[in-house]
Amino acid sequence: SGLVSAVSPGTPTITATSEGKSSAPLTFVISPVPVVSVSMSAPDSSIFVGQTVQASVVAKDSVGGTLSLAGRTVVWTSSNPSKASVSSGTSGGLITALGADTATIRVTVDGVGPTPGPIAFVSTLVPVANVTVVPSTKSLFVGDNFTFTATLTDASGNVLVGRPIVWTSNTTKASIANSAVGAVVAADSGAAVITATSEGKSNVASLAVSLVPVDTVTALPTSLTVPVGGSNSISFTAKTSGGTLLSGRAATIVSSDPAKATASPASALTNGSGVVVVTVNGVASGSSNITVTIEGKANVVVITVP
Repeated sequence: SGLVSAVSPGTPTITATSEGKSSAPLTFVISPVPVVSVSMSAPDSSIFVGQTVQASVVAKDSVGGTLSLAGRTVVWTSSNPSKASVSSGTSGGLITALGADTATIRVTVDGVGPTPGPIAFVSTLVPVANVTVVPSTKSLFVGDNFTFTATLTDASGNVLVGRPIVWTSNTTKASIANSAVGAVVAADSGAAVITATSEGKSNVASLAVSLVPVDTVTALPTSLTVPVGGSNSISFTAKTSGGTLLSGRAATIVSSDPAKATASPASALTNGSGVVVVTVNGVASGSSNITVTIEGKANVVVITVP
């Protein structure tokens, strides 16, 4: 008998031979079993950016038999390849999330598409799990500027970049000059809490704002003669180490010998020019030292009463 069984696609030639005589060759065309239906699946249709998921495809014939993909044309496509790519070929289907967005993943086997339709795939950013503010504590003088920084990490400790961060302050003593970058202006003395928030996660830094310290107290004139019953004045000026005049600073005024010369007022605040004006009155012949102290810094003027 000449029973022919199709084993694989091709064009074999069959020849019958008897006693040295052969028939004319008979050429057969063997085609692959046609693909009638295609189905595709993935263990997850939503993953984080940077992760991958392997999709699979099954091709079946007209009686529901599963067909081998070997030798078949298997084409995987993504509707949004810049955000979700997919490898092609018989061993393809590896979906990689490249950016946060949606994409439709589709496969065809020998031109036959999937039933039901393609996979609607969603890629999302890895969520922020922790916010770290640097530094966690900071001290500034009134008028200073400073920029805090924040590091965002996921649940595995991986650093996340490109996420928006909103900075806030709990008080006007430290105002936020730029809420997007953590720039702070120390406006008044006191304590402030600076908060960085991203995707619902937040952390804080403690900020202490203090007055710029008094470095020197100068006097003009540096010595003074006041007659008995007469009066004159001395100007005491509070300055920073850089020479900035300091207003609103508390001064105490003391005469070493009020029986010879008195000084008034006994206390005062420096004016807008950083100055306290002290009035000296001559009481009796002799001398007295007028001392003005501002935040621990002092100056002494010798008063002579002839």
